[in-house]
Amino acid sequence: MPNAKDEIRRILDALPDPRSLRKFPNRGRVVPEVMDEPVRELFVKRYRLIYEIHEGHIAVLAFIHGARRFPSDLR
Repeated sequence: MPNAKDEIRRILDALPDPRSLRKFPNRGRVVPEVMDEPVRELFVKRYRLIYEIHEGHIAVLAFIHGARRFPSDLR
């Protein structure tokens, strides 16, 4: 059974290369709970990487387990 440190390492290894996200920010889908074009998500294993596209940078808003309820403060 993996420990938490091993699980975190596997998740980090599965994250997209930040340079590719910077180059192709629209590759993630629009977050259905928000339905706002700049707020997008990528799936990383069982997790959702939720980010917002800004002029010149990308802001990570949340990294949550897919089984969890969507954070109400991101709506």
